[in-house]
Amino acid sequence: MNYSFKAVDYEGLAPMTKVIGDVPFNFCDFTPYVIFTWQKYYDTHYALIDDALVLRHNIDGELCYAPLAKDILSVAEKLVSGEESVSLSPLCEADVKKLTEKYEALSIECDDAWSDYIYLHSDLAELAGKRYSGQRNHINKFLQSNPDWSYEEVNDRNIQEVFDFYKELTQDVSFSEGTAIYEHRWLEEYFDGGVSKLPLAGGVIRAGGRILSLAFGEVIGETLYVHIEKARRDVQGAYQMTVREFARHNPATFINREEDMGIEGLRRSKLSYHPTRLERKYKIRIKAK
Repeated sequence: MNYSFKAVDYEGLAPMTKVIGDVPFNFCDFTPYVIFTWQKYYDTHYALIDDALVLRHNIDGELCYAPLAKDILSVAEKLVSGEESVSLSPLCEADVKKLTEKYEALSIECDDAWSDYIYLHSDLAELAGKRYSGQRNHINKFLQSNPDWSYEEVNDRNIQEVFDFYKELTQDVSFSEGTAIYEHRWLEEYFDGGVSKLPLAGGVIRAGGRILSLAFGEVIGETLYVHIEKARRDVQGAYQMTVREFARHNPATFINREEDMGIEGLRRSKLSYHPTRLERKYKIRIKAK
């Protein structure tokens, strides 16, 4: 393999974003927010190979390549050149099938804890029908208790207040290395002047003059990727309002609410909104021919 991988930085944002916009994909892993947030944890580097974006991660001491490409076989051929074997992840099932038809697979892994939850945008924006009656009940109680509620976008005028709210909600969280500390550190940078650097959409729900919830995400192609949802747990219905209102203010066809990471409570919550599918992610190690 004879390609120069560069550290992820804002200089590389424009060329990376162009590929992200040109190549259809479903994984949250290829959104600018996720790439930038977790770059230090995974020691992420990137290379542009023909019309593909390839991210190189260090996962538990193993180099793993994440290709965003229209032609997975063409990229794989370049990555395995001069190597005995190469690990690729995340991949969709269709790309795994293509690779196994051409290369010997030394291993194939799929952990459902990292599957992305995909919803119809119209479902979460409306929460209509019997299956969403529980969410609507919570929203109705919220509306009764907070008749002066409003939704507002995150902007330069309220961003410090939003960050103060984020810090308040996370003050009891143990930000240990390798976990939420990376989200926290990146948001500190974002709130400290990075607001115009990434194409993020942010929104808050306010009532009684105070912020009750916040959400951040990105609309890429036909999908809204929701990266952060936080709300006051002592305000009934705040989470359900956040899900509905953030969808309503960010039109798309689908909504990706990311993984459950194997956390049972998070899994139950995501399933309760009735995803249209789970986008499974595969890791494959292929042997050079």
